Amino acid sequence: ALEDFLEVSLPLGDLPERAKLWEAQVDQMAADDAEVGDYVRQLESSKDSAELPEISGESIAREVERFLRRNPGI
Repeated sequence: ALEDFLEVSLPLGDLPERAKLWEAQVDQMAADDAEVGDYVRQLESSKDSAELPEISGESIAREVERFLRRNPGI
């Protein structure tokens, strides 16, 4: 999504694979332990119901500029 907006390719390395592995491990822990499973469901529920602040194009542009300053050569 950000890559499409900026029309650049961001170097992700093995991040997508590591994220999938992490999620699989959390899912397994939730399946193995009812208390962990309840906690994960509670976190997911609170995340879904959380009110997020309105995001403006200006704030997105500031964040992109900050990212690009920290990562010269991208």
